[in-house]
Amino acid sequence: AFGPSVTYDLLYEGNRYPPKAVVGIAAKLATDVELKPSEFHAGESANQANGLLRRLGFSVVGKGSQRSLQSGSDSIQGGFQPEDFDVLARYPKSVNWATIPEEDRNLLKGLREKLKQFAVTMQRELQLTTPLEAFASHPTPSGRNAQHYWSCVFPAAAEEKSFGLQVGVIVKAKDVEFGLFVGSGAAQKQDKDALHKTHHYRDAYILAQHVIRSSGRYLSHGTEASWAFLIRTPEMVEKGLLAVLGARCEGWKIDKKGIQLGTTSMTLNPDIVVDGGYAVADVKYKLAGEDWNRSDLYQAVAFAAGYGTSHAAIVDFREAGRPSLPTVPFGDTEVVQLSWPADGALDADQAASSLANSFSTWLSNPRAA
Repeated sequence: AFGPSVTYDLLYEGNRYPPKAVVGIAAKLATDVELKPSEFHAGESANQANGLLRRLGFSVVGKGSQRSLQSGSDSIQGGFQPEDFDVLARYPKSVNWATIPEEDRNLLKGLREKLKQFAVTMQRELQLTTPLEAFASHPTPSGRNAQHYWSCVFPAAAEEKSFGLQVGVIVKAKDVEFGLFVGSGAAQKQDKDALHKTHHYRDAYILAQHVIRSSGRYLSHGTEASWAFLIRTPEMVEKGLLAVLGARCEGWKIDKKGIQLGTTSMTLNPDIVVDGGYAVADVKYKLAGEDWNRSDLYQAVAFAAGYGTSHAAIVDFREAGRPSLPTVPFGDTEVVQLSWPADGALDADQAASSLANSFSTWLSNPRAA
């Protein structure tokens, strides 16, 4: 049998009911599943008893609440009063809840009760096609008072309030804020991959706001700090060069395909593979220097050895007027330099044609490149 709740009463049309009994009856009518008293849990999650009650149009209030019991009344009795702001002002810093006088604790609980009812009213009255959930911040987070209290409604489809757009109200010592809020996105997220994505898109959202306001960001000293995020360009350049060569070097199959070294877990992954291994090339996203980079050469030779070819190339970017580097022999393997001309006098199509012509010449006669 369902008994009265020691924490909550259910208010409906001016009358109070035992919450568990009502939820049990509603669940039986809606799903034909009979709930037992032991299946109820405390809390205000959207997936628990209180969330279901509110979706059914009920209002759940704390025991002993002084909220109006007039039939059909869901208003916040008296609204926010001076004492609500005064009690917040008395505690500009968070303190242990147990050290707060009982009178002030009751005021804070009462403020939170008003915010809860405000959220429930928004949940019911906002004319939206998306079902909403109501939420109010806890009066004693981590056993301490909060410096401000708030409540909100958010889409019921969101897995948690932090991942949905919220309509909310925040009560502080000096003012009240009401508006649309973006959830923090990481408050209850435990999955590392999802957490990474959440942080990524939160930064992107902030940047989008700056773009809309035409607020530029510069890599220089300034009076304000701001976030920026890295757009990795080497991969884009590598894919672009692969596409250019594949489209312009007729008669050759040019792609990117790695190989596994024997039965080990090691692989070789050059950026460009020609005709399944006839030749290999690696893209270096940098301007060519006056001499070969030793590690670049070693990498190119390793790729050639793995694919069983003597034709290897380094594809880089070379400024106008800088001569190409000499071919380097490593036993039977020769490494050549093939460059995209970094010349402001050439447009992109001309530069692409220059590289593609050099690449085709090398493939037709590798040792003559």
